[in-house]
Amino acid sequence: MTQNGRIMKRDKLFLSQVSTQPTEIKFDKTAEFMQNILNDLHEELESSEVKMVGDKENISFEGTVERKVGTRYGDYALIRGNISAEFYTHCVVSGELMKDQIHTEVKATFIDESYGERYQLEEETTLFLNDEEYELYYLENNKIDLPKVINEFVFLNKNPYPKKVLN
Repeated sequence: MTQNGRIMKRDKLFLSQVSTQPTEIKFDKTAEFMQNILNDLHEELESSEVKMVGDKENISFEGTVERKVGTRYGDYALIRGNISAEFYTHCVVSGELMKDQIHTEVKATFIDESYGERYQLEEETTLFLNDEEYELYYLENNKIDLPKVINEFVFLNKNPYPKKVLN
């Protein structure tokens, strides 16, 4: 996250720490939680395949976080960005090792749970804010859990039936 001209890479933020201006956030596989996501993507690989793949996989998130204040939902955070991942999996047709990719947009909001109860949002998974739809998350002890958001977006957008392209 960039604040005052420096990049910070914190995966959990207190809402009060977030600027009211869009602030850049970046994570790659050097962040422990991002490496854990890559490891989970490779869960079905044999250990010999993981060694063969080596360091050829990648994952990144680039986006912004912004705090909105004094709204119908009190103070809340907006997360916008993009996730890219390259990883290895097995083709569902041939069983061969293959490279797969995920490229997806992230739009998420974190609100205080009390507003979810007040506006009966317990069954909702999205929220419309400023004419845009955001995935709905709740602050946990006033913290924004970025790893949870990134993990969910990765696995919701992972191809469940990857097929190797034949030449």
